[in-house]
This record gives sequence, structure tokens and C-alpha cells, in this order.
Amino acid sequence: MNLRTFIVVALTIFIFVGVVHAQDGANDFVEVEVSNLNPYIGEPFLYSARWYSAEASDVLDKVAPIWPTFEGLGRVSETYTSTVERRNDILYSVVIIDVWLVPIRRGTLSIEPLEFRTSQFTLDEPYSVKSAAFTVLVQDLPQPIPDDFTGTVGPFTVDTRVSTETSEVGMPFYYEMELVGSGGLQQVVSPEIEFPSEWQVIQDQPEYENVSGTVNRRTFRWRIVPMQAGNYVVESFSLSYFDPETTSYLSVNTSSVQVSVGSGSDIVESQFPTSPAKQDVPSWVEYQSDYWLGGAGFATTVSFWILWFVPIILFVVMWLVVRVRGFGRRTSWSGRKVGKRGLRRSINRLDGRGQTLVEQMITLLNGSDLSLDEEPWFSFRRDLEQARYAPDDGLGEILRQRFLGLVR
Repeated sequence: MNLRTFIVVALTIFIFVGVVHAQDGANDFVEVEVSNLNPYIGEPFLYSARWYSAEASDVLDKVAPIWPTFEGLGRVSETYTSTVERRNDILYSVVIIDVWLVPIRRGTLSIEPLEFRTSQFTLDEPYSVKSAAFTVLVQDLPQPIPDDFTGTVGPFTVDTRVSTETSEVGMPFYYEMELVGSGGLQQVVSPEIEFPSEWQVIQDQPEYENVSGTVNRRTFRWRIVPMQAGNYVVESFSLSYFDPETTSYLSVNTSSVQVSVGSGSDIVESQFPTSPAKQDVPSWVEYQSDYWLGGAGFATTVSFWILWFVPIILFVVMWLVVRVRGFGRRTSWSGRKVGKRGLRRSINRLDGRGQTLVEQMITLLNGSDLSLDEEPWFSFRRDLEQARYAPDDGLGEILRQRFLGLVR
């Protein structure tokens, strides 16, 4: 093979590989279906997208969806599944995306195409497939709207219950209302319920849960504190929704709930014994029950004297303990020997002159822990003893400075 033939073969192979790579993903496409192009406001509908990618394509892990803005629509739920499907003798991997949408405003709404494409930063050949665009015409709800309308389009069931049917005064319990259905239950507001006036009512934050697809659950809960005993009933009330199939408003009724509230005590008033003092006096004598500390007879009881004298006795005992502790503390301090550091502070505080100053230094020296039988303390103590009888007042100050020099 000459050089010319080799170049022709190499160019042919390169062009063939490039064409195959360029066609990789050329058969991919996206299909989108909308279940209702003319829904009522608040009526959920399904936006279902299916992305078909040929099995031979290597772009499955390199692309990402570019979603429409869904302006004027609210997302209820999203589910992602995958399957394999053959079309026109081509085996496809299919990614299925189901999105439930709810119109939140009436009029004409546009849904842009759903696009799958590679990132702009990828080094591979660019990849992009798009779906068709859609236009949705949202209808307004018919008039008149009933007073008990919940704002829901689509049927639901309602269940009311209490956490207990028997309670006591001051013991809290819960009243719950649960709605389950295919309507847009997110926008359902709390109904006005006529609870008994003897109850204190605090409403908790409503809860919402998407069970599956368009099946949703909305739960309202009230915390009840009964303030008076009795048998109470929370009467049944109605809630309505709009049914798009019959284009009419339908109502569902809650069930009534009964709660029995006890007084909170098993003792009744008749079980309390009558006061003996009240029985002993004639009926024409005015009975006084407001004597200090429970009546005049209380002053003759042992409890009266205990209440009076125990605090006084405790005060005296505590005072004696403090005095004894203080005396012991002073005694222990007076018997303690003073070291050089303590001597320095004490010497600087001496305020005497002449013989008085000498006497003060002798007292400090005798109360120290120094070895007075050894030098230099033996000689210094002797000089202090001799200076006690010296008439010179300046000698005391000289000895103090000498004392300070020795204890440094």
C-alpha cells in the first residue's frame, strides 16, 4: 500500500466514525401529553413527558431537563419512572416524568417546550431534543359560589374525630378534621367551627401530604381545654367542592362529635364533714369562720406554739453557732505563727514611736515562726530588749528598718 492509498483509507474511516458519532442520538425525541387543555381554576391536570433515547446513544448520563416555567400553574407532585420500548425497530430507553399541575389563575396560559440537552461546558457534540409547546385555557368557576365552598375542585372525603370522648376540666384533648381527595387541597382554608363557649380552643398549623398522584391529605387540628364540666356536642357541618364532571357544587357533611367532661375530682360536696364547731353552737348565734389561723381554738393547740416558737428557737441556735465559729476562727488565727511575708506587712503598719515602736516589734518577733535562738534573730532580739529602756526615739525607727531588711 502506497502513501496515497493509506491517506484515502484513513480519511474514509475518520469520516465514517464522525458520521456515526454525529448520528448518535439523532433518533431521540420527547413526547408530552396534557390531560386537560381546558381546566377550571383549581382543577388538577396531568403533564406527562416521555423522553426516548436510543439504546446505542451515550447521552443518557450527560443531559439534563430544561423545564418550562409553568407560569400561572402550581406543581402538586412529580414522579419519575423508566422503561424500555421499541419503535420502528429501534430500542429506546424511556424516561417518564409525570407532573400534576393546578391552575392558580384564569385565562390563557402557555407551557413552553420541555428540552433535554447537554451542558454548554461539555466537550462532546451538543445534544438537544425538545417537546411541543401547549396552550391551556383556564375557566373560571361558575356563579354563585356557596358559602361553605372550600376552594377545592374535585371530590374529597372528610372525617372528624376527637382524641378522647371523656375528659376532665383542665385536661386538654384534640379535635381533628381530615380531608382526603383528588382535588387541590393545598388551598383549603380552616373552616369556622362553633365550639362550645366553655372550651378554650387553640388551632395548630394545618398539615398537607401528597399520598400518591392527585390523592392528597389535608389535616386540621384544634387543641381543646375544657373549663367546665358537662356533656358537649360539636355539631355536624357541611363542606362543598366543585365537581367538574357535573359542573356543579356538591357538599359533604361531617359527623357530630360528643365529649363528656368530668369535674376532675371524685369527691362531691356532700362528702365533706360538717364542722363540729358549727354543730355545737345554737342556730341563732352568728357563726364566725374568719378567725386568724383557723379560729380562736387554734391558739390553744400545739401547732400554734410550734409555729410561733420554732422560728425563734432556730434563730437563737443559728446565732450561737455563728458566735462559736467566730470565736474558734479568732482563736485559731491568734495561735498561728507569722512568717516573713506576714511580718513585712505588719512592720509597715506599725504606728508607734520610740519605746512603743520597740514593744510592738518585740511582740511581732515573739509571735513569728522564726528561729529566735539562731542568728541573726538572737542578736536582733537582744538589741530590741536593750532598746526598750533607751531614751532615744530615733532608735526605734532605726531598728524597724533593720527588721525590714532581715525579713526581705
